[in-house]
Amino acid sequence: SELVFIVYPHTIALMDWSTLWAVLFFFMVITLGIDSTFGGLESIITGLCDEYPNIFGRHRSLFVLGVLIICYLGALPTCTYGGDYIVTLMNEIAVAPAILLVVFIECIAVSWFYGVNRFSFDIKAMIGARPSLFWRTIWYLISPMFLFVIFYIAMNNFLSGTTLIKTTYLKDLPISIQIWSYLMVFLPMLCIPGYAIYKLFITPGKNFDERLERAIKPEEPLLELIHSRSTGGQQQQDKIELL
Repeated sequence: SELVFIVYPHTIALMDWSTLWAVLFFFMVITLGIDSTFGGLESIITGLCDEYPNIFGRHRSLFVLGVLIICYLGALPTCTYGGDYIVTLMNEIAVAPAILLVVFIECIAVSWFYGVNRFSFDIKAMIGARPSLFWRTIWYLISPMFLFVIFYIAMNNFLSGTTLIKTTYLKDLPISIQIWSYLMVFLPMLCIPGYAIYKLFITPGKNFDERLERAIKPEEPLLELIHSRSTGGQQQQDKIELL
């Protein structure tokens, strides 16, 4: 934010036709923010509509309106006199640990539980080429390792209270702000074990082990590529079935 709202405006003020360049620059910043907002909202809306088509899919327009109203009401406190502190608190605390944990678990789920080979097979079915050994190694080993290290550092800084909010350390802020910070960090993280427990409850099975096995077993892919070769009869059959 310092680069966008302090350094760039000061630089533009020293240029010829500074008013024109300032208008164009901030118009670009506005369109960039709108574009990012569209992507984030569409991922939420599309995911919920696809997962619950009978609830949200039938009245998509009303659902989109409801999401926008919730986002609007949630953003109103950032327009108050203390809004700058709220934005800084969310930017410095609420974003990094939760996102890093989600990405780390997603990487583990795809690479280890679903399987790198199965994932590479799916990519080959879509684009016709299998990812190289380099990419499979990155997905299976390098990415999880780096994500875990970065997540550990972020959580260590947060729990030690050394995260800097403006000019004050988190541990020196009022206790209400510290409680709110813990809620912002841990509530998104609790969604992962919460859904895992919910999945175990709704998965059919005679006992816990059977439910766990069914819950973590990858589902059949929507697109299955069956490639069979018969060397004796020089017969080759490529069949794509939509399940």
